[in-house]
Amino acid sequence: MADAYAGFTDGFCERLGALFERHNSELGQLDYQEASRLGGEAAAAAVAPILWRAAIGETWDTRTAAEFMNVTRQALHQRVRNGTVLALPGRGTRHYPVWQFDADRQDVRPIVPKILAAFRDTDIDDPFVVASWAASTQPELGTSPEQWIASGKDAKEVLRIAERAARELAT
Repeated sequence: MADAYAGFTDGFCERLGALFERHNSELGQLDYQEASRLGGEAAAAAVAPILWRAAIGETWDTRTAAEFMNVTRQALHQRVRNGTVLALPGRGTRHYPVWQFDADRQDVRPIVPKILAAFRDTDIDDPFVVASWAASTQPELGTSPEQWIASGKDAKEVLRIAERAARELAT
């Protein structure tokens, strides 16, 4: 992990330095407070994708998910609206957590619509809540639901835990 972090910071610093050199005259006109504010916003934007990936796991964009399932973007969107696929809104695309897909069937795992329904039945319709729950270790499983499901263990156990979590989160 330290090596990956070092690679990230090296590349980040290199590009940031080049950007500063290109815009030196404009940046030199900023006062300290404005520079500090802009620097904070830039840093947050730079690491946001990494933090989200850590919180919700790997995702595919709309094109990748549609190609994997061999469906049109419109058909995939309809499945999201029907509550049979988990999608997270993004800029110009949606993000689909990879754990929900079954590589052998090239489709969504059968348990996913049931998990989504468990949350929806308690009026939790925020896909980020479901995605972060699925990526978080659940004490009853000793692992995250996404890892449990991907390993082929009893999906009914994950559904039972999803129903309990949804009830608790709704209160």
